[in-house]
Formats: sequence, structure tokens, C-alpha cells
Amino acid sequence: MISVITITHNRSEFLTRAIRSVLDQDFHDFEYIIIDDGSDEDIETLIKTFNDPRIIYVYTKRLARISALRNLGLEKAKGQIISFLDNDDFWEPSYLRQVNSKFSAPEIKAVISNAIISKGEKKEVLFNDLKNLKVSGNLLEQKLKNDQFVIHPSCFSFRNSLNLRSNAELKYGDNDLFLRILANGNSLIIQEELVTIIKHQTNMSSQATYDSTFIQAYFEELENP
Repeated sequence: MISVITITHNRSEFLTRAIRSVLDQDFHDFEYIIIDDGSDEDIETLIKTFNDPRIIYVYTKRLARISALRNLGLEKAKGQIISFLDNDDFWEPSYLRQVNSKFSAPEIKAVISNAIISKGEKKEVLFNDLKNLKVSGNLLEQKLKNDQFVIHPSCFSFRNSLNLRSNAELKYGDNDLFLRILANGNSLIIQEELVTIIKHQTNMSSQATYDSTFIQAYFEELENP
């Protein structure tokens, strides 16, 4: 089973599209954990309209901390594979099936999908130079050295058995978590663009920088106690 985790604070219109892209998958063995970060909008009622028992709704008072919210979702997850989906992004219908098939090889610890980055009318491919990009094996060195090797959460899946969590002292923590997962061994990139990443002014992580260098992960804003 795959555990899909989405964090949301309001954004009903974006969330509706994200949910639909999960429920429309041609792979059906998943649970869908939606963490509601203290929304003012009635997210619970929205979710109930889908009437799908695979959706697990979790409400928490407003934290505004991606790292802590991801960890909450990970604590709830029962699947052997974890897939993140940001609330403003969406997947192609074959995403989970293709991800699941890659994990049939026991040595694979993480799977990263190529994506379309959508900025209004402008669209570009995330990994647009695959000839010069290593697409399988130990990808940690490439992630550390190549400033074009950006990983978006909606493109990233990994084995739950790694038992890794986001660093709760970091406000976002994505880059740090991905580095530690990649350090565990072989990973691969799906070359087909199976994810659409939406860029806009209200991205939850808009204040985070996505420079993929190692140093960046540890100069991220720390959460004050």
C-alpha cells in the first residue's frame, strides 16, 4: 500500500483538484492522509463530498510548519511507500502505478518523478536535460553537486521502512529529509512528466528557497521555540 500525504491550509479550490488527481489514479491500493493545518475554510466538509473511505482527515491547530505537519502525516501512515502531494499540485492518472512498479526492486529506496513546472502561461520541464543527468543508482552526490537537480515534494516517494522524519527544528525541512533518504542507497528518476507543479504567489513554501546544494538544507530558517 502507498500512503499519500497532503498538507493544506485553506485553498479549497486547489485542494479539490489535488484530491481528484489522487482518487483518479489507475492504482487503487493507497490511503490518502490530508492534514488540515488549522484552516478557516471548512475542509472537512469538502473532503466528505468525495465519499471515499481511503481519505483520512486529520485536523490540527495552526502550526504553519511544514516539517512538523509532514511528520504528523508520517506518524499516521501505514503504507510501505510514502508519496507526498502538495495541495496545489496534481498527478497524472498513472503516477502511483508507475511509482509502485519501481519499488518492486528491493534495492530502490526512493523514486523521483519528472514534472511540468507551470508558472501561469509559462511551462517548463523539471528535468529537461536527461542526457546529462544520472537517473538511477546513488543520486546523493548528484543532488549535492548539481544545482539543477531540484526535488519537489510532489515528485518524491520513498520507503516507509527507512523510518525517517523531517527535522522539526527546520521550518520546511524538505531538502534535509530528501538528502537523508538519498543517503540510504539506490534511487531512480522516472523520466516521464507525471506531476504538474503549480507556481504562484501563495505557495505554502514560497518563502523557502529551492537551491539544491547541501549547504542550503542547513541554512534554512530555524523554527523559534
